[in-house]
Amino acid sequence: MSSTDGQEKEAAASDPEKPIVDTGTEQVLNRFPEIMVEIDEVSSSDVLLDVSESATEHISGSLAISYEDFMEDQKPKSVEKITEILGQAGITENDSLVLYGECLPCGGGPSASAYVYWIMKSLGHEKVRVLNGYVRDWKEKGLPVSSSAIVRPAAKYIPQFTDNLIADYEYVMSGQPQLVDARTVQEFGSGSIPGAISIPYESVLDGDMMKSPSDLEKAFSILNKERPVVAFTNTGFKGSVVRLALEIMGYDTRLYSYNIWLDNQLAEQESNDTSE
Repeated sequence: MSSTDGQEKEAAASDPEKPIVDTGTEQVLNRFPEIMVEIDEVSSSDVLLDVSESATEHISGSLAISYEDFMEDQKPKSVEKITEILGQAGITENDSLVLYGECLPCGGGPSASAYVYWIMKSLGHEKVRVLNGYVRDWKEKGLPVSSSAIVRPAAKYIPQFTDNLIADYEYVMSGQPQLVDARTVQEFGSGSIPGAISIPYESVLDGDMMKSPSDLEKAFSILNKERPVVAFTNTGFKGSVVRLALEIMGYDTRLYSYNIWLDNQLAEQESNDTSE
């Protein structure tokens, strides 16, 4: 500890109103509300977007686009198709989006909203957050819900696409990033990308809610925060939750698909067989 740190903690100890926190923890606590928004902190200027599939109940005033509408063959659709969907729903790149919803076939949890969050950030959408809760939590607070979503006039969505959140095969194989296999322990044991570390999707969740920053810090204690991280599952869908948790904790993180890695491995093998 530096002398400055010691002086700050000594001063804090003499002032019971001043909490003792280290810089890293303080940065995470400041970052958390930039990514996850509490129900009580949703404002009238936010555009609520329910990304559940076949939802029968929405937070009142919400738009609704199922996460499935953004996907094709278990991958995100093209930027052109996704921006067309957003524009038809009346969403623009300047809206302050709050995403919520569940993937019920996946067993619930935030994978649907985490995946759409990753898509929106890849489009360059600056003001997008994930609701720290679900429709049932909204109702429990006595807040209004509706059986139907709202409809807005069509708009034009102008993306600023970035590939900084997307890992490709060359990057994964470069040795630069740490690789996190977010599949189950059983799947990891049956085969994974060489050098990958097992941090299952469930390890960042408390039930169907994201764990607290202090618990996430424990879940990621094996990782080096100075190096980038690639999180992956078979399609990347559930892996997006681990990627989101890593972003909350301040990691430089990208998303990948184990299926894409397998396809590339097969292509390399076939190419080698042909050249022999």
